[in-house]
Amino acid sequence: MPNRVDCFQMSLFQKDPRDVADEIGLDWWAAKKLYDDAWLSFDPETSLINNFGMEAEFVFLGSLVSAGCTPRMLNRLLDKLEKPYCYDIQKIFYDWFSQTWKDLPSQVPCEDTAEKIIGEFETQGDMDSLLEIQEIIEKQKNKIG
Repeated sequence: MPNRVDCFQMSLFQKDPRDVADEIGLDWWAAKKLYDDAWLSFDPETSLINNFGMEAEFVFLGSLVSAGCTPRMLNRLLDKLEKPYCYDIQKIFYDWFSQTWKDLPSQVPCEDTAEKIIGEFETQGDMDSLLEIQEIIEKQKNKIG
């Protein structure tokens, strides 16, 4: 199950759902229909978006609809997710093979990865691999300068 946005973290500024709908290319009728069909936990017609959970939910669902998801496809995609759908659309993805939503892997900085690999070779006493890495680095240094 992917991580959810903190549904209760208040926003400093309230947002009009119409403005958010415009930003994500969501038709206003479709935004209201999300609430009418019980996908959205709040009525965008009468509520301002006042916390990060509401915004994440509106953007998550609205992005799926504006991308062309039909109600039938929404049923399939959202079947295993917890309501309200407070998921950051930029931090999760749908794995079509396993038919589940997953968190995007966090990006590990290059230097952390390099240090870890070099440390493992050092621990294993793998001098050949360390020398190979040194040779690659020397070649790259010579290309640059």
